[in-house]
Amino acid sequence: MNVKPIPEINEFNQTYFDAAKENKLVIQYCDACQKYIVYPRNICPSCLSKSYIKWREVSGEAELYTFAEVHRPQHKSLLNEVPIFLAAVKLKEGPIMISRIVDCQASDLEIGIKLQVKGYPVNDDILIPVFTPNT
Repeated sequence: MNVKPIPEINEFNQTYFDAAKENKLVIQYCDACQKYIVYPRNICPSCLSKSYIKWREVSGEAELYTFAEVHRPQHKSLLNEVPIFLAAVKLKEGPIMISRIVDCQASDLEIGIKLQVKGYPVNDDILIPVFTPNT
């Protein structure tokens, strides 16, 4: 059986994965230094605060910053999904995050196009946030 790699869900990132199940995106925000934190962690990488990190729901809107078309995925379970569009997306709120672009063809992708977050199934229980072009 070709099982996809499953992200480790723990107390620090549970909120992130719960939001993906609802096609939403939440990211951490540090009230101490007023910066977003992408990806979930238990300490702010900018000011090293632990006490002021909170989850914030963001718009889920993004712009395609750059991307690569992958034909040789790092895991054999993804071979039936090629090409995979791996991208850096700039969230409307400012931070850049790495994600996948789904539900499109290479000809649909152009730097600067608008994107929207979507939950994408890893298995029956876990969805991850990915992006799809706005139409």
